[in-house]
Amino acid sequence: MPERNLPSSSRFFRRGQVLVISLIVLLLLTIIGVTAMRTTTLQERMAGNLRDQTLAFQAAESGLRDAEQWLDDQVTEPVPVSPPCPSGQTCHVYEADSLTDLLSRDPAWWEANGIEYGTEGSTDIAGVAADPRYVTESEAFIRDSLRIGHEVATGRNVYRSTARATGGSANAVRTVQGTYVRRFN
Repeated sequence: MPERNLPSSSRFFRRGQVLVISLIVLLLLTIIGVTAMRTTTLQERMAGNLRDQTLAFQAAESGLRDAEQWLDDQVTEPVPVSPPCPSGQTCHVYEADSLTDLLSRDPAWWEANGIEYGTEGSTDIAGVAADPRYVTESEAFIRDSLRIGHEVATGRNVYRSTARATGGSANAVRTVQGTYVRRFN
Protein backbone atom coordinates (compact mmCIF):
# COMPACT_ATOMS: atom_id res chain seq x y z
CA MET A 1 0.00 0.00 0.00
CA PRO A 2 1.27 3.40 -0.86
CA GLU A 3 1.78 5.66 2.12
CA ARG A 4 -0.49 8.43 0.91
CA ASN A 5 -3.59 6.26 1.22
CA LEU A 6 -2.83 5.40 4.89
CA PRO A 7 -4.24 7.44 7.70
CA SER A 8 -1.77 9.97 9.08
CA SER A 9 -1.38 8.19 12.45
CA SER A 10 -0.23 5.00 10.70
CA ARG A 11 2.45 6.92 8.78
CA PHE A 12 3.85 8.38 11.98
CA PHE A 13 3.80 4.95 13.62
CA ARG A 14 5.96 3.50 10.82
CA ARG A 15 8.36 6.41 11.04
CA GLY A 16 8.58 5.80 14.79
CA GLN A 17 9.39 2.14 14.22
CA VAL A 18 12.20 3.06 11.87
CA LEU A 19 13.53 5.53 14.44
CA VAL A 20 13.46 2.95 17.27
CA ILE A 21 15.16 0.29 15.10
CA SER A 22 17.79 2.82 14.00
CA LEU A 23 18.52 3.75 17.63
CA ILE A 24 18.84 0.08 18.62
CA VAL A 25 21.26 -0.57 15.74
CA LEU A 26 23.23 2.55 16.72
CA LEU A 27 23.34 1.35 20.35
CA LEU A 28 24.62 -2.07 19.26
CA LEU A 29 27.30 -0.49 17.09
CA THR A 30 28.36 1.72 20.01
CA ILE A 31 28.63 -1.30 22.34
CA ILE A 32 30.68 -3.18 19.75
CA GLY A 33 32.96 -0.15 19.27
CA VAL A 34 33.52 0.35 23.02
CA THR A 35 34.24 -3.37 23.47
CA ALA A 36 36.73 -3.31 20.61
CA MET A 37 38.49 -0.27 22.13
CA ARG A 38 38.73 -1.96 25.54
CA THR A 39 40.07 -5.15 24.00
CA THR A 40 42.64 -3.21 21.99
CA THR A 41 43.72 -1.23 25.06
CA LEU A 42 44.10 -4.44 27.08
CA GLN A 43 46.14 -6.10 24.34
CA GLU A 44 48.34 -3.02 24.10
CA ARG A 45 49.00 -3.13 27.85
CA MET A 46 49.80 -6.83 27.69
CA ALA A 47 52.21 -6.26 24.80
CA GLY A 48 53.86 -3.40 26.71
CA ASN A 49 54.27 -5.56 29.82
CA LEU A 50 55.74 -8.39 27.77
CA ARG A 51 58.17 -5.95 26.15
CA ASP A 52 59.12 -4.63 29.61
CA GLN A 53 59.70 -8.15 30.96
CA THR A 54 61.74 -9.11 27.90
CA LEU A 55 63.84 -5.96 28.24
CA ALA A 56 64.50 -6.79 31.91
CA PHE A 57 65.53 -10.35 31.00
CA GLN A 58 67.88 -9.16 28.24
CA ALA A 59 69.42 -6.59 30.61
CA ALA A 60 69.98 -9.30 33.26
CA GLU A 61 71.63 -11.49 30.63
CA SER A 62 73.91 -8.56 29.77
CA GLY A 63 74.82 -8.33 33.46
CA LEU A 64 75.85 -11.99 33.43
CA ARG A 65 77.96 -11.46 30.31
CA ASP A 66 79.63 -8.48 32.01
CA ALA A 67 80.54 -10.67 35.02
CA GLU A 68 81.92 -13.38 32.73
CA GLN A 69 83.93 -10.82 30.78
CA TRP A 70 85.46 -9.51 34.01
CA LEU A 71 86.44 -13.06 35.03
CA ASP A 72 87.83 -13.71 31.56
CA ASP A 73 89.97 -10.55 31.71
CA GLN A 74 91.70 -11.56 34.98
CA VAL A 75 95.27 -12.80 34.69
CA THR A 76 95.42 -14.31 38.17
CA GLU A 77 92.73 -15.99 40.20
CA PRO A 78 90.67 -13.39 42.12
CA VAL A 79 90.64 -13.78 45.90
CA PRO A 80 87.10 -14.35 47.17
CA VAL A 81 85.91 -12.25 50.10
CA SER A 82 83.24 -12.97 52.68
CA PRO A 83 80.30 -10.56 52.85
CA PRO A 84 79.75 -7.80 53.56
CA CYS A 85 82.10 -6.07 51.21
CA PRO A 86 84.35 -3.60 53.06
CA SER A 87 83.13 -0.04 52.72
CA GLY A 88 84.55 1.82 49.76
CA GLN A 89 85.77 -1.34 48.01
CA THR A 90 84.41 -3.20 45.01
CA CYS A 91 84.09 -6.91 45.73
CA HIS A 92 84.06 -8.83 42.48
CA VAL A 93 84.05 -12.37 43.92
CA TYR A 94 82.50 -13.64 47.15
CA GLU A 95 83.23 -16.93 48.92
CA ALA A 96 81.16 -19.99 47.99
CA ASP A 97 77.64 -20.08 49.46
CA SER A 98 78.23 -16.89 51.41
CA LEU A 99 75.34 -15.06 49.73
CA THR A 100 71.96 -16.59 50.48
CA ASP A 101 68.57 -15.74 48.99
CA LEU A 102 70.02 -13.72 46.15
CA LEU A 103 66.83 -14.11 44.15
CA SER A 104 64.72 -12.42 46.82
CA ARG A 105 67.06 -9.58 47.85
CA ASP A 106 65.61 -6.09 47.72
CA PRO A 107 66.87 -3.35 45.37
CA ALA A 108 68.75 -1.56 48.17
CA TRP A 109 70.90 -4.65 48.78
CA TRP A 110 71.74 -4.92 45.08
CA GLU A 111 72.56 -1.20 44.99
CA ALA A 112 74.98 -1.58 47.91
CA ASN A 113 76.58 -4.94 47.03
CA GLY A 114 76.15 -5.56 43.32
CA ILE A 115 78.51 -4.37 40.63
CA GLU A 116 76.84 -2.09 38.14
CA TYR A 117 76.88 -3.09 34.50
CA GLY A 118 79.21 -0.84 32.56
CA THR A 119 81.79 -0.22 35.29
CA GLU A 120 84.30 -2.38 33.40
CA GLY A 121 84.05 -0.54 30.08
CA SER A 122 80.67 -1.68 28.78
CA THR A 123 78.28 1.02 27.70
CA ASP A 124 75.07 1.67 29.57
CA ILE A 125 71.92 -0.12 28.42
CA ALA A 126 69.36 2.23 26.87
CA GLY A 127 65.69 1.91 27.71
CA VAL A 128 65.96 0.35 31.18
CA ALA A 129 65.02 2.04 34.45
CA ALA A 130 68.43 1.21 35.95
CA ASP A 131 71.52 -0.61 34.77
CA PRO A 132 71.73 -4.25 35.84
CA ARG A 133 73.81 -5.27 38.82
CA TYR A 134 75.59 -8.56 39.44
CA VAL A 135 77.48 -10.50 42.09
CA THR A 136 79.81 -13.46 41.59
CA GLU A 137 80.57 -16.32 43.97
CA SER A 138 83.53 -18.69 43.81
CA GLU A 139 81.85 -22.10 43.80
CA ALA A 140 84.56 -24.76 43.48
CA PHE A 141 87.96 -25.78 42.21
CA ILE A 142 88.01 -28.86 39.98
CA ARG A 143 91.44 -30.52 39.81
CA ASP A 144 92.73 -31.84 36.50
CA SER A 145 94.18 -34.92 38.18
CA LEU A 146 93.17 -37.08 41.10
CA ARG A 147 96.82 -37.63 42.05
CA ILE A 148 97.76 -36.06 45.31
CA GLY A 149 101.36 -35.14 45.87
CA HIS A 150 103.84 -32.31 45.80
CA GLU A 151 102.89 -31.19 42.32
CA VAL A 152 101.17 -27.90 41.76
CA ALA A 153 97.42 -28.44 41.54
CA THR A 154 96.06 -27.41 38.19
CA GLY A 155 92.41 -27.24 37.37
CA ARG A 156 89.44 -25.06 36.70
CA ASN A 157 87.64 -22.60 38.92
CA VAL A 158 83.84 -22.61 38.91
CA TYR A 159 81.98 -19.34 39.51
CA ARG A 160 78.28 -18.61 39.86
CA SER A 161 77.12 -15.15 38.85
CA THR A 162 73.71 -13.69 39.66
CA ALA A 163 72.41 -10.61 37.87
CA ARG A 164 69.34 -8.49 38.65
CA ALA A 165 67.85 -6.05 36.16
CA THR A 166 64.79 -3.92 35.58
CA GLY A 167 62.97 -3.26 32.34
CA GLY A 168 61.64 0.07 31.12
CA SER A 169 60.02 0.53 34.55
CA ALA A 170 61.06 -0.57 38.01
CA ASN A 171 58.02 -2.91 38.09
CA ALA A 172 59.56 -5.37 35.64
CA VAL A 173 62.38 -7.18 37.46
CA ARG A 174 64.34 -10.23 36.34
CA THR A 175 67.03 -12.10 38.23
CA VAL A 176 69.12 -14.72 36.44
CA GLN A 177 72.03 -16.96 37.41
CA GLY A 178 74.77 -18.52 35.37
CA THR A 179 77.83 -20.67 35.90
CA TYR A 180 81.22 -19.83 34.42
CA VAL A 181 84.31 -22.06 34.44
CA ARG A 182 87.76 -20.54 34.07
CA ARG A 183 91.28 -21.96 34.16
CA PHE A 184 93.99 -19.78 35.71
CA ASN A 185 97.61 -20.71 34.98
